[in-house]
Amino acid sequence: MIDEAGAIDPGPETQRPPTIGEQIVGIDFNPGGDPSVSKIKQLAAQMVDIVESERESRAFPASTLKQKLIDAAVFAILQAQMMAVKVVTFKY
Repeated sequence: MIDEAGAIDPGPETQRPPTIGEQIVGIDFNPGGDPSVSKIKQLAAQMVDIVESERESRAFPASTLKQKLIDAAVFAILQAQMMAVKVVTFKY
């Protein structure tokens, strides 16, 4: 995982597996160690996790339409995360 300074913290051997949101945004990929990139990725991962929790959050699975909306929302979050990282790392 990534610590407050934006550095990768390997943590103990019994570290929890990454959430679906952390996997989708690539939470550990921040070669420059930029704290803004880390924060953007953390927030995007949290948003994905909230949206993904709606797939099976009720006593019955989400409808086909709701599944499509969840997929679209996750895709939009990922796009926004990538554009936000581009903005904070843009050098020109």
